[in-house]
Amino acid sequence: MSDPEHNAAPGGTHQGRRSDTTSEADNLTTESIAETHGYGAAVDHYRRRGWQGILPITASGKKYPPPTKFTGHTAPWPSGANIAEWQDQYAENNVALRVPENVIGIDVDAYDTKNGAATLAHAENLWGPLTPTIMSTSRDDGVSAIRLYRLPTDQRARRSVINFGPGLGDIEIVRTGHRYAMVWPSIHPDTGTQYQWRNPDWTVRDTIPTVADLTELPAGWIDPMCHGDDATLGAVDITAAVRGLTTGPVNGRVQDRLDTALRDLLGGTGSRHDTTLGHVMALLRLSEQGETGVVAALEQLRAVYTHTVQDRLTSDEAADEFNRMVTNDRAHQMIAATPTITLHDM
Repeated sequence: MSDPEHNAAPGGTHQGRRSDTTSEADNLTTESIAETHGYGAAVDHYRRRGWQGILPITASGKKYPPPTKFTGHTAPWPSGANIAEWQDQYAENNVALRVPENVIGIDVDAYDTKNGAATLAHAENLWGPLTPTIMSTSRDDGVSAIRLYRLPTDQRARRSVINFGPGLGDIEIVRTGHRYAMVWPSIHPDTGTQYQWRNPDWTVRDTIPTVADLTELPAGWIDPMCHGDDATLGAVDITAAVRGLTTGPVNGRVQDRLDTALRDLLGGTGSRHDTTLGHVMALLRLSEQGETGVVAALEQLRAVYTHTVQDRLTSDEAADEFNRMVTNDRAHQMIAATPTITLHDM
């Protein structure tokens, strides 16, 4: 397999080419957009457009995990040899894009019960309008997408989320050391729809963007995204969420779940966030079932989680990220709507 530009620095000179100077191979017809599937077929399209952090999702049909040791602040960028190996091993799998340091992704979720639209409106009232830009999304609601922006040369993104407190969340930040963007031609595991690159007016693009194609992040957003941290928007208050959970010593089924959570978290496989979120939701369910010690178990799990993710978050950021799992409105609503049925109830 040819190895174009594998030594180019992410976000460097190769990414300066604009779409109006692309080669014929870089342009994707409507038919090829629909017919291209999987990492193996797509990765060279991205490399020709200057992107270096093109990662496969190693579980078929999923959004995680990426290859180990290729995400986070200190992770290396994949080499041509890495990519060639992944093309063979994960040819049909989904595609994730780890962005370079001069790019930030603002990932707005505004579907189902998610509050991203309201959060975005509140943020724009504070920091000014978020100029339309190129986006990656599998949805067509006109709001839910990862909006990708160029950063000024002297700026680097620091924030992980945009969260102003209860009812205003569901916006996460994609940056070099935190998360990645799911991109074309990936298929969303829940909806079965294909991710598309979309123009600022939401029309579907027939060309993968370069960094130079992205809109520069508006000036009013630079300080909160690059100089602030998540705590400046208000640390997540979990007091109300914890108030209804069971106290006492950790034992029985709660201890078993905590042991499994810690083993999975420290095992280093899969997404640490998503794996831990699943265990937090299970602990919330155990509290609903009357099992004691859930508050203490969550405190232990938070401490380990905070330590484990320090490759991408500060301690305060990690603690707030964990707290958002505990205060997850959807989890509490789901548990309240589907109370456990016991023999006594039947």
